[in-house]
Amino acid sequence: MDLFDDVVSAMSVASSLYVRVRLSAPWGVAFDTGYQARLMMVADGEGWLLKAGDAPLRVAEGDCLIIKEGTRFAMADAPDSRIVDCAELFVHLPGFSAETGFTTIPDRTVRHGGEGAVMEIVSARLSFDPVAAEPLLAVLPDLLHVRLGDDHLPLLETTLRLIGLESLGDGLGADLAVERLTDVLFIQAIRAWAAADGSQAGGWLAALRHRSLARVIRQVHADIARDWTVEDMAEVAGVSRSTFAQHFRAVLGETPLNYVTRWRMYRAKILTRKGAALAEVAVRVGYDSDTALSRAFRRMEGLAPGEWRRTIGGQVAGVPIAA
Repeated sequence: MDLFDDVVSAMSVASSLYVRVRLSAPWGVAFDTGYQARLMMVADGEGWLLKAGDAPLRVAEGDCLIIKEGTRFAMADAPDSRIVDCAELFVHLPGFSAETGFTTIPDRTVRHGGEGAVMEIVSARLSFDPVAAEPLLAVLPDLLHVRLGDDHLPLLETTLRLIGLESLGDGLGADLAVERLTDVLFIQAIRAWAAADGSQAGGWLAALRHRSLARVIRQVHADIARDWTVEDMAEVAGVSRSTFAQHFRAVLGETPLNYVTRWRMYRAKILTRKGAALAEVAVRVGYDSDTALSRAFRRMEGLAPGEWRRTIGGQVAGVPIAA
């Protein structure tokens, strides 16, 4: 399992409220992701993505969006169209509550707008373990826009088509199949974004695009407890110490040893939440004693491991109240 697989697997990504929104011009809808991220894909037509502080962005069939929790944005057929809150699209549907939202939609399709050109959006909420998701969330923008190229579009289109077929049927496990396929769509979208020319992917995702750095990153994560030095990593990369250190910092934005320490703390968090004893955690992430780990942990996180587990470590993904 490589680094990306390891992180996404630990995140325990789950999707809910898969829905198709069929929008006919003129239309405009404001979204607030609330406590959950959102995955959206333009299945048909085109429109505009509107976000405060950013220029309007044209989106079209095949474009994919991943929006972090707590992000407000809008989509419309034209930048000056009237905008309504997304809750207005659902408020008249059976089972909807302004306080709790809802879990199902009859036939999974919501319609809104006038009689003009149609844009269809596939949307799903995403929830995940916020602690396990830290490494990925740290390198993702609040609103990730993927304009798919020829290499990735067939895969996402195939997944989207399967989601559509499952959602229209009433077969055994259809809801579960839609949920799992939406998870796949999420992975495919992240992969396409990270691989795209001009991608804003930074940190470890950016490093995985550089052959020598990717080799180092993979070896470090395969043996995080090793007493890594910059010389060791430069040797793996096949370059001089100074060249490696300079290149590493330019791509990842931090020193090699700080990177190792930060990922050790991440591993320590995951193990601590699973109930492992601090002394065991220390050995597994490369420290001689639980005291040494505690010092490093407090320096990076601002509190001791035990205190972290009782407070931040106990958090789970929130429950949304907006549609």
